[in-house]
Amino acid sequence: MAAPVVRVRILGPVELSVDGAAARLGGPRGRALLTALALRPGETVARERLITQVWGPEPPKTAANQLQIAVHRIRAALTAAGLDATAVLRTKAPGYVLAGVATDLTDFRGLVGTGATAAAAGNWPAAREAFAAALAEWRGPACRELASAAVAAQLEEERLAALEQRMVADLAAGDTAPVIADATALLTSQPLRERTWYLLTLAHLLAGDATEAADAHRRAHAVIAESVGLDPGPELAGLDPAADPRPALDAARAWITAPSRPDIPHPMQLPPEPRHFVGRDGELAAIAGALTTAKSPIAIEGLGGVGKTTIAIRAAHNAAPRHPDGCLYTDLRGTDDPRDPHRVLASFLRSLGVADGAIPDDPAEREHLYRSTLAGRRMLVVLDDAAGADQVRPLLPPAGSAALVVSRTRLHGLDAERVPVDVLPQKDAVTLLARLSGLPGAAGRSDLAELAALTGGLPLALGVVGPRLARRPHALARLTALLTDEQRRLDELSAGDRRVRSCVEFAYRRVSPGAAAMLRAVSALPLPEAGLWLAAAMTGATIAEALHQARELADAQLIRPVRAGWGPGTRLGVHDLVGFYAVHVAGTAEASRRALATGYRALLRCAWEADAHLPYFQHLTPALGEPADADPAALDHVRADPAAWLRAEHETLLAAVADTARLGETDTCWRLATVATNHLELHGHTEDLRQMAEHTETLDLGTTARAHVLFSRTKGMRLEGRVAETVSILRRLRRDFLREGEHAHAAAVAADLSIASRQTGTPPRAREAQLRWALARLGHRERDHRERGLRGWVLVMLGNLLAPADAAEDAYTEALAEFRRCGDRVGEANALTMTGVVAYRRGDHDTALALFRRCVDLHAELGDTPGRLFAEQYTVGALVSAGRLGAAATASDTVIEALAAFPYPVLLIGALRVRGVIHLLSGEHDRAEAVLAESARLATAADLPELADKAARVLRDGPVRPDEALEIAL
Repeated sequence: MAAPVVRVRILGPVELSVDGAAARLGGPRGRALLTALALRPGETVARERLITQVWGPEPPKTAANQLQIAVHRIRAALTAAGLDATAVLRTKAPGYVLAGVATDLTDFRGLVGTGATAAAAGNWPAAREAFAAALAEWRGPACRELASAAVAAQLEEERLAALEQRMVADLAAGDTAPVIADATALLTSQPLRERTWYLLTLAHLLAGDATEAADAHRRAHAVIAESVGLDPGPELAGLDPAADPRPALDAARAWITAPSRPDIPHPMQLPPEPRHFVGRDGELAAIAGALTTAKSPIAIEGLGGVGKTTIAIRAAHNAAPRHPDGCLYTDLRGTDDPRDPHRVLASFLRSLGVADGAIPDDPAEREHLYRSTLAGRRMLVVLDDAAGADQVRPLLPPAGSAALVVSRTRLHGLDAERVPVDVLPQKDAVTLLARLSGLPGAAGRSDLAELAALTGGLPLALGVVGPRLARRPHALARLTALLTDEQRRLDELSAGDRRVRSCVEFAYRRVSPGAAAMLRAVSALPLPEAGLWLAAAMTGATIAEALHQARELADAQLIRPVRAGWGPGTRLGVHDLVGFYAVHVAGTAEASRRALATGYRALLRCAWEADAHLPYFQHLTPALGEPADADPAALDHVRADPAAWLRAEHETLLAAVADTARLGETDTCWRLATVATNHLELHGHTEDLRQMAEHTETLDLGTTARAHVLFSRTKGMRLEGRVAETVSILRRLRRDFLREGEHAHAAAVAADLSIASRQTGTPPRAREAQLRWALARLGHRERDHRERGLRGWVLVMLGNLLAPADAAEDAYTEALAEFRRCGDRVGEANALTMTGVVAYRRGDHDTALALFRRCVDLHAELGDTPGRLFAEQYTVGALVSAGRLGAAATASDTVIEALAAFPYPVLLIGALRVRGVIHLLSGEHDRAEAVLAESARLATAADLPELADKAARVLRDGPVRPDEALEIAL
């Protein structure tokens, strides 16, 4: 019996078949794995390569396990088809082999070879048939399942080259119609393919249509000039649409029968491929994509030691098959003693077969000869360590060839496709260190991960540390300790001429004093990135000056803009070792301390302005004190979108509180710990409220400052459900604020005390007294919009306690007026929500439902998650009252699902209570019992006996009437 035929198709949707019957592959991971193996059938493909191709440069931690699962599923499909799965998909160190299978990629390449052989023999109909058969293997885009785009780009180029070869065979066989159709279609998506334009023009000529030929030739010149600013290469430029087409057809035939000229040297000057290469799929894909069009040189830019040359060499080796006329390489020594480009040209010309006596002395004539020699060739030129655009321009090849340019600085004035290179991600850094050190099981060792982190993922640093470990594998702990010592780290990261310090120093010494000061300031911050405005404040620069300095640092590869574009909102990132150099080598501890103190005071000013311009003022923020001023442009940026600014600076604020505590900046510290309370409370950042308060505990704060910090802390405690604890704290805070003459803050505490008291079972009359006490101390003060906002919130709380409905409505109406005067839109939405409750209690359910839905949208627009969820909860109650149980159940489940990810236990307890009511009204008593029991359990755990009892009463006192639903929610 003949052996079964196993076939894998990857030139389109991935398929696995056995004797023509399709096998089930399962999910995308299995298809991607099969694709990666089918690219190299019969060869061992390492697990790490497979993981990179399937998941990309930053695979999940579980990638190795998921790879095994994908292997298991493919083998299960093979077994189900009656095959010996382990014989077809073999395990062979260091990976897997796909053995004994046919692939459409192999068939495609074989048919292309058959076509070329037939063409060389002059059998153009057979060549045409073979090329057409090769193209028929394609059923759509190849390898879309892989995370790496480079493979797909390379295969697509092979397909297009085969298509052009088939078109040549068409013309040689005397058939112009398919060439005109296919070339026209291809140029719609690939307008820079010069050989396709050549074939289209030639096809029109051979068809006897000189007008169309001339038009195609003209359009080709226009498209290429507009896109790349250059004339077409010599092949297309030399095609005369008015001349005899036979010589042009002979030239096209030679693309297949004589693709290279044996009498002309084909230099291959690339250094050997890197022995240890990890990751970089994104960069390689970007380079491969740019090389496909070769519209302009490709500039690979990054900090010294970041691995640019390694990437360029790997990319060049990958691209070499598509550049059959060879590769030129030179080190331009831009960081040492930059080479004269015209001397480099002489070296290149010698490599291209030009005798010394034929190389002109005149620089312009030498450039002209270089381009003339490369004309019509497809070569790759790699220019390493370029000093600047002026050094590069004379060495760029003409159209048809491509150039990779490596530089430590941004090459201004060079029209190039730019590929920025940053440090390795932590996982790739550990993998590289494991390979360099050769330690057994190294990639999974936490101690090696710690060491890799100390190198900051800089390949140069890893290249220093790895070989040291290879020589002394038992010295890992000692080496880690040496690098942890901040006074020795940069010295330890050096071996011979491989010195991390030198890489940073080279760039640092070339920037202006102002830019150097900015780098030192930003590097002193305990953060991986910082706002441009903060860097300006720390150095005393204006935003305009800081923008100029930041661009200078970015050009020198010393910082990276974290966000696209330049402006006050730009954020700056600094590589770990660059920052370490700036602080510990170029700077001083005292200068760093002064810059930090100045910057943190400016941060306080900006945060206070952001809080003042938020659309909500439930928390009464302390007065500003005397912070450093901030640039007007920075303040304008803050005021334009305060919520966005607070989100962007969230981590900065948290780190600044800890750092000002370390520095002993007491006044700045406690004010920073309280200034963002409105923002943190609204978005449920309970952990940050706790941490900020804890950072101040080591400081000697006065009574007022400590009271403000503790008041902010109670906001987070209430969100956590620790309501009972807050009651005694709030009572003490009210006394402290009164004693210090802080009457408005005493009123704010009383309002929060009323909320906490409700949740701990205090009678409504006592809570009303607390609120009226607060109102008496707030009065009708006009001078502070924050106090107006607070007064509005107190009135809403008071309205919640008042009966009859008219009295409550009056309170809500007055609150609404206060909110609108001070611009508190969140308060306005809450007042409208409670106005909806009044309408509900009067029996006007339609008005109530419309108001609730309006408030849901308003809270969502403002980013007020608690307010939105409260309004949605009221909407649920109104839907129940209207008898729309199905809609109510769906809306209730949505609220409960949202609350599962939001730290607001009181609201979750109420949402579960209402869901229990819906179950009861739907006749689902068992489900109601389970949900209400969960509500009571959560209330008991949060020490909220009133809410626990409320859930129990709903179940005990049923049946529930629909019109009671909203009251139960409240």
